[in-house]
Amino acid sequence: MIAARLVRDGPRLSWQERMSELNGSSTTRATATIACVVLLTAVSAWATTVLAIRGPSWIVVASDSMYVSHEDGRSSTICKIHQGKNFYWASEGVYGGAGQSFDLPSLVGRADSVKSHALLDEMSTLDDIIVPALSDYLTLLRKAKPAKYQEILDRKHAATVIFFRVEQGLASYVSDAFYIAESPNREIIISSNDRKLCPGDCPEPISKWEDGEREAVDKYFEQHGMDGTPEDFLKRMVALEISDKPTTVGPPISVLRLDEHGASWPSPGVCQ
Repeated sequence: MIAARLVRDGPRLSWQERMSELNGSSTTRATATIACVVLLTAVSAWATTVLAIRGPSWIVVASDSMYVSHEDGRSSTICKIHQGKNFYWASEGVYGGAGQSFDLPSLVGRADSVKSHALLDEMSTLDDIIVPALSDYLTLLRKAKPAKYQEILDRKHAATVIFFRVEQGLASYVSDAFYIAESPNREIIISSNDRKLCPGDCPEPISKWEDGEREAVDKYFEQHGMDGTPEDFLKRMVALEISDKPTTVGPPISVLRLDEHGASWPSPGVCQ
């Protein structure tokens, strides 16, 4: 049995109030045009921190590089910020890869080939194909690696994916999260939840979207707010998560900037 549903959340006013105060200070004038902050973080075996700051005409994304396989438990480093044909993307949670029973890059590639060239339509396509793929993968994982399956089931969250780009001077992103549950007769149910579209679901001038654990980042932000350039701030925040969770989040740190001039890598990490 496969189920899908969509839930939308509103902005957190406390973030807006806090950032409005900070934007008046000398240390944050350089980032006063920021319109959206996106935080994607992961816990447990698959280990991910992906952070993004969006302005009207640019977006900066940063990530760690640690990856721990569900299938064999081995850790390695991978690039978590990817370039597709029509957009860039990042994810946290179940990932897989070529030759594995679940291959998120291949699924994203199929979504990237839709004719509409609209991020929302491309994410809707991913929803349609990722839900049955996740269900099949988790069914196999439950039989082959019941402890790993139970970790995901206990966490309830299987994956989050974000698509983003800058086109004709406008920065935009769409993200969706995928959750796992079991019915009373142990059928695996995958639901899509927390879809966010920006512009659209990120009220001006400031809004925050977040997923998973983010204790180190949240603690710093509550005490200091956002300081420095977007690139510097995100790199330091990923470094905080690495220090806070060294067994699940690890270096090197990758930072990508998209704007009207194209893509640049202030800190490429393993992505170049």
